[in-house]
Amino acid sequence: MKRFVTFIALLVVLVTVSAAIWQQLRQWQTDSDTREAALATQGKLPAGVTPTHYTLSLRIDPDQSHFSGSVQIDVDILRQVDAIWLHGRDIRAQSALLEHSDGTVSTLDYKEMGHSGVVRLSGTGPISPQHARINIRFAAPFSRKLEGLYTVEDQGRNYAFTQFEPILARQAFPLFDEPRFKVPYDISLEVRQDHNAFGNTRIEKEEMIEGGFKRLALATTPPLPSYLLAFAVGPLDVVEHADIPPNAIRDYPIPLRGIAAQGKGRYLNYILEQSASLLTTLEEYFDIPYPYAKLDIVAVPDFTWGAMENAGLLTYRESLILLDANPSASQLRHLATVHAHELAHQWFGNLVTMPWWDDTWLNESFATWMASNAVRRWNPALEVDREILQRGQWAMEDDIYTDSRSVGEPVENNDDLVNAFDGNTYYKGSAVLQMLESIMTPEVFRRAIQQHLRKHAWGNATAEDLLQALAETADSQQVAEIARSYINQPGVPLVSLDWQCRDHELRIQVQQQRYLPVGSPVKADQTWTIPVCLTLVTAGHSTHICKTMNERQEHYTRTVEQCPDTIMPNHHGDGYYRWNLTGEKWQALIEHLDALSAAEKLSVANNLAAEYRAARIDTPFYLHAIAAIMAQPEWDVSTEPAVQIQQIWDTVANEEQQAQLADFVYRQYKPLLDELGLAPDKQADREKPVATQLLRERVLNLVAITLEQPALLAILAERGKALIGYGEDTGFNPEAIDRHLYATTMASAVINEGGSYFDALTETILASGDASFREDAIWALGQTSDPGLSERVLDLRWMIILRLNEALMLFESHTEKMKNRQRAFDWFKTYYAAIALAMPTAYLADSPSLPGALCSREAYADAQAFFSPRAPKVEGMQRALLQNLEKIHLCNALVEAQRTDSWTLP
Repeated sequence: MKRFVTFIALLVVLVTVSAAIWQQLRQWQTDSDTREAALATQGKLPAGVTPTHYTLSLRIDPDQSHFSGSVQIDVDILRQVDAIWLHGRDIRAQSALLEHSDGTVSTLDYKEMGHSGVVRLSGTGPISPQHARINIRFAAPFSRKLEGLYTVEDQGRNYAFTQFEPILARQAFPLFDEPRFKVPYDISLEVRQDHNAFGNTRIEKEEMIEGGFKRLALATTPPLPSYLLAFAVGPLDVVEHADIPPNAIRDYPIPLRGIAAQGKGRYLNYILEQSASLLTTLEEYFDIPYPYAKLDIVAVPDFTWGAMENAGLLTYRESLILLDANPSASQLRHLATVHAHELAHQWFGNLVTMPWWDDTWLNESFATWMASNAVRRWNPALEVDREILQRGQWAMEDDIYTDSRSVGEPVENNDDLVNAFDGNTYYKGSAVLQMLESIMTPEVFRRAIQQHLRKHAWGNATAEDLLQALAETADSQQVAEIARSYINQPGVPLVSLDWQCRDHELRIQVQQQRYLPVGSPVKADQTWTIPVCLTLVTAGHSTHICKTMNERQEHYTRTVEQCPDTIMPNHHGDGYYRWNLTGEKWQALIEHLDALSAAEKLSVANNLAAEYRAARIDTPFYLHAIAAIMAQPEWDVSTEPAVQIQQIWDTVANEEQQAQLADFVYRQYKPLLDELGLAPDKQADREKPVATQLLRERVLNLVAITLEQPALLAILAERGKALIGYGEDTGFNPEAIDRHLYATTMASAVINEGGSYFDALTETILASGDASFREDAIWALGQTSDPGLSERVLDLRWMIILRLNEALMLFESHTEKMKNRQRAFDWFKTYYAAIALAMPTAYLADSPSLPGALCSREAYADAQAFFSPRAPKVEGMQRALLQNLEKIHLCNALVEAQRTDSWTLP
């Protein structure tokens, strides 16, 4: 029977891949295509033709392979042109006409330029300046890559959803697909009579038409850029929730609905119940009402991104927002921050939109910063106080390469645009905003944001517009100068600090250069305008001083009543910079951790790791220092060393040292593990439930899953077995372990029990309709490092058996383990052609990160040989390849600098 199932699965793969190849054959570039694409405009469309209004009609039946429609685009032709340039990708135009201002109609030739996504509309001669209307009838295939207008199957039913950001609306209909073109849309959808359909605005009219279809006319949208348009079609559940009531900012209610695949609407209750108060928190901050006439929240079964801020129709991956009655702290925290991010976009990005993708960072950085700010105000118990600091430190770890992007780097072509949605855009930018708020004070910063939004409402604005608002409100151009020094160049500043104190005189010396890890080929001679704030700790009390650093070296003198015991070089961790100290001053800082704020402790932990990667401290020094960090009471401080511990375990330590390291980590955390146990019924759970769950989950994952400590692994594996009824035929048992430890216990059982549990868990996944549970269980499957099971993880059938986002998640989980990475890369190389056909563009562009996690000269040569001929053919891959080759080089340099035959550990 198993052989028959395997045969059927392989047959499905072959049929699916063959169909995809057939579709791709129509798209592969010929020499003629290449010449045509070279003639097409790169980056922005040429000036001279501007859309002013769209009338769009789409017929969408998710059971079919194609959709069809028509679009009328009112345009202002501002000067004589030989052709009209716009966007469309893989669209078959059935007719294209131009209605002239004098009432005449001419036929246009519709030509996509070599599958570039750029279309040339031309007539028999030049087109004179006028107000005109373009009419195009068309058909196009539904995407199979979760891009544009695509279909999803869930429990035997088909649905259609959209993902148009950044430049994917052009796969759904011909249009001017740039954010500067912000205009109203009149949209009608023709769908099956037994289907529901939704867009950015409310349905104003519904009429039955022939063929079992109905036509839904949507209200005219406010001015929107094309990337914010959205549709959802199919046999969808609709949950009509109570309206969001009027408040002090808004004198009218907002209709609120939840939308999900059939049978799943009941799991939307939590997000619907929380939306009114979270939205009100944002309205109060902006002092501007929510800009749209409704708020629909859509759970999408298969979705590349976690969420999308479509105006009035927010879309989310199912696993994020469909919650059962007992969600974990991680689920609640993640849902809150992502939901706040998408809601914040309704003002910053939607109400006010960047004119071009150069300022993508402004949208995403602000929404990231605002999400943490809003959730902290809305529900402090969710422990997001230090989230911007944590994410800024993540950005620093990737802001080290020769080819790192500046936050505001110009976008000249599609490669640049694919690369624009990176950690710098989201996390470095949000950390810079946090730094600016700390300089200006929160209230002055808030007034500047409000001024900016009011001035540019329903229009476009650049980063310079925002910086001017900040400078004017703060009455200081220095704020803008600081921001530009961070936005317009890549890299992280390194502030080196030293001091002497005697006779009540404190003399401080600071020096700046670019932070670089050991082995980096980058020059260190950059400078920034840095707001350096120092925390002085004296007899258990702290004060701070701030200076703006412009020069490479500066000296400060301060009279003090008593010399400080230590100085923390980044007050509250608000500055976007690395810092370092001499050995004895590091030791003094570690000894006075208790006098620091939690944010400062987090900065200490992260900068210790940065100094380790720069080879300015060695492994024993690092491990001695983090012993004090791991004993801190804050959940995120205590577990901050986990990532660096894993890198040491994976790359620097030999087999004997791995055992020593695992023993050291287990000894440090054992008192905590004994105190917390596995059940959330301790005093700490009652006092700080979210923090305690997060701490328990992180520590267990490090000790049991990463370091595979045998005793703990065995205990957790028993719970993982009980959870799915393994060996007992009792079925799924949610009482076996608390929800926040599902993933950890299942992964432990996969590691401990091997193939039979792997099979049982696979069956449980396929039988489950709970997207959140499936996500945890799929991650658990990937945590095996058994060679035989690894071969089963690395199998194309998963791309058919699972949803596409789940299959990608399985492969990502598997490569978290160093033992699996070379095997995974070899598999990827073998099946690259098939994988590339199914992978969303952004994922394929980032695929050099797979060998980028390796750590040898051989891996460097292997990755370079494989990807170099392929990278120029995939939008965005070239930069990813260069950065990941450098990542391999840096890892190898770290190993050579830090590896020794023996250690002396605490």
